[in-house]
Amino acid sequence: MSELEKGKSSVITLLRSIMQYGFVLGIFWFIKYIFFIIFDLWDHMWYVYNLLNIGTLLLYYVLVKRYRDNALGGKLGYLQCIIFSTLLFFFASLLESIIMYIHIGIINPNFVSQHGRGLSLQIAELFYQMFTSPTHTINVAKPFKLASNAEYIINNIYTSSLYGFFLSLIYGIFVRRKKLLKM
Repeated sequence: MSELEKGKSSVITLLRSIMQYGFVLGIFWFIKYIFFIIFDLWDHMWYVYNLLNIGTLLLYYVLVKRYRDNALGGKLGYLQCIIFSTLLFFFASLLESIIMYIHIGIINPNFVSQHGRGLSLQIAELFYQMFTSPTHTINVAKPFKLASNAEYIINNIYTSSLYGFFLSLIYGIFVRRKKLLKM
């Protein structure tokens, strides 16, 4: 097999694995986001949502280990881990964006504006306490504009990809290769 064919084969294996494992992580995030939606109705769901955030870290570790063992035969390079993880989180966030669109487009159309307005009021209050003059507060808080629904979803996809990148910097050290015990 030539070098070009090996390269194509490894890219195809990478993309196939990213899509398979990204689907699993995306379904997990889909379910996790349902608890976020229910949180608007019942405050105790916030605890379940945060527990599922911790579950994301565990599921991510399992998925990277499976990719290393099943697709790569036990050896995973540091750069491979970074690429795999970043794209894994990207594809998973694409699936999560479906439920986000349903939430902010159909279920609660005022969600983004309510949370954005609340954040800008908190920032204005912070600046008011810092400067004790309302004119400074108004001038500093004016540039903040509320995001649209599309910007909110795109920001989530971008943020999730960044999480994947930064987590891979840490996880990549621990899952790089499997040590084989020879007896």
